[in-house]
Amino acid sequence: MKGLLLFLILVVALVMAEGAIGQDPGGIDSLSFGNTDGSPIVVSIDSDISVPIWMKCDENIAFVHFCLATQNEYVVARLGGLPVGPLFDWDVYFSEPADGWPEEGLTSQSLLGIADFSLPEPNYINTNGEWVMVGTFTIHTTDNPEVMGQQSPLFPGEDPIQGLTVLFDEFWTPITPAILFCQLQFLETYPPEIITPPDDTLFAINGPFPFSVPFIATDEDQEAITLEVDFPYDDYDLIEVINAPGYVDYRFEWTPSESLDVGFEADFIATDINSATDVNNVSFDIKPVVVSVTHDTTYIGYSASVELSLELSGYNSNIGGFTFLITWCDSVLSLENVEFLESLNDWEYTNVAYDPVGPGSVRLVGLANLSSGDVPPFTYGTYSLARLDFMAPMDSSLAGLTVPLIMPVQGLSDNILADSTGYLVFHPRINEGSITFLSSGDFIIGDINLNGFAWEVGDAVVFADHLIDPITNPFNARQRIASDCNQDGTPETIADLIYLLGMIGENASPPPEGSAPGLANIVLDIQENTAALNLLASAPAGGLLARINHPNIEIDNIRTSPGLQLKYNDRDGLLSVIVYSADSRQAIGTKVLSFDIISGNGRNITIETFEVSDT
Repeated sequence: MKGLLLFLILVVALVMAEGAIGQDPGGIDSLSFGNTDGSPIVVSIDSDISVPIWMKCDENIAFVHFCLATQNEYVVARLGGLPVGPLFDWDVYFSEPADGWPEEGLTSQSLLGIADFSLPEPNYINTNGEWVMVGTFTIHTTDNPEVMGQQSPLFPGEDPIQGLTVLFDEFWTPITPAILFCQLQFLETYPPEIITPPDDTLFAINGPFPFSVPFIATDEDQEAITLEVDFPYDDYDLIEVINAPGYVDYRFEWTPSESLDVGFEADFIATDINSATDVNNVSFDIKPVVVSVTHDTTYIGYSASVELSLELSGYNSNIGGFTFLITWCDSVLSLENVEFLESLNDWEYTNVAYDPVGPGSVRLVGLANLSSGDVPPFTYGTYSLARLDFMAPMDSSLAGLTVPLIMPVQGLSDNILADSTGYLVFHPRINEGSITFLSSGDFIIGDINLNGFAWEVGDAVVFADHLIDPITNPFNARQRIASDCNQDGTPETIADLIYLLGMIGENASPPPEGSAPGLANIVLDIQENTAALNLLASAPAGGLLARINHPNIEIDNIRTSPGLQLKYNDRDGLLSVIVYSADSRQAIGTKVLSFDIISGNGRNITIETFEVSDT
């Protein structure tokens, strides 16, 4: 319809250019810009004003062009408008304001509308000779106090393209209606001013937590003020705090339901005894609290891990406790470990119950305050709560299978959250997780960069980057399983990287039958301005992965012995290094790493973890 409307705009312009404006074939059709009795529209300075458009006709009207002009001295902005009543279902277009039309000092604004001809019977407008409101033009008045008490007439408008106001009936006969133009009457007093909530504010809130905001307005003339809220839900409260001439303070309170997921706008309206108003439009984004379990992918005989998280998208939310129950098929997955994560470090009570409702289940409980009462609850943000580690059996029939991790909702015993008082208990929205088993064709051992080719130098680059900085260079499930290059069942190790390098150099061989890892240790030698890492191993070592803590200690010039390769990442006081020989089958020796201590106490440097691979 929009294309048809624009086409008809050109047709109308041509018809009007030919001077083919006709007279009403029946009774005189009429329009009124403003009140139909001719009374003025009472307005305040610096306010949005809606000028009503009334229509009275006894024909079937199929097309309209309404054009209104206002004085620039009194009106500083034309903001389009709204179709209402029978015009609401038409295709409607508000054109850009035309400054200087029809003369200097005036600006015209236009509305074009056409009936919906796609209907079996077009929705023409015929008011049967009665006044019917069909739309509004929106304007914004000047903030100049000198116009207070003055009047500003409304004028016939003229659009540079569409021309003057015109109607077309169902036979496309142009009609010139009789038009009544009212005037704007500016109040002699100042309008009230809303202090809070500020205009154009967005409130992001969660149900079922209560939400409240002060609703405060003042009036420079010290007149009485009434407050109201145009809100799409009826279950809110507007509670009086102070009500005095020139100043009112109320509190708007509302509690959305726990499942509400919607966005909308609301108007906060202040009106004085002269009917002068101030309107602040605010937006609401209502979301439920969300608890999610991630998805992971694994292979038969390998491990899989998922994380449990909490998302609070509302600034009114607070969580002081939880109980989560997760179940799964125990014949497919076995739970190896549950670890509460850093976000819960300060909580006073956490507990894991294994098999609370039978095999294949776990219950997690957390309380922010159990005794001291000084642990803040969770508020706005996303929190990683726990990690669950599973192990899969060596069963080839599992390939391609997805195992759901179910969080059943039953009463108020499991999968619930509580606020910091404990009196508000509710079910969040739950996004359940799963673990999917790859098929053997979904990955290639040694193809770390997933380009379809194993044992090439790009695989080694990606693997090494991951080992020294897994946060910046994470592996997905296919990469993790493909990284088990020596096929010992443990992926992502320095031993896998050394084996990969050997395969690239064509000098790798399968691990000997019955081989066992030798013993290895590393010694950190701290001198006044340097530190050295020495490797002690019972068998020749082909590579080393180490993570070294140096909190508040600046280090530099990280180096290794001649003939060895070094790759490292130093971030937030944690140095991650890989050392291996240029010839991947050569032992790396004893002195593997050293660095300079620039500032800080070197005695506080410690080894966090290390892995050693044979050749």
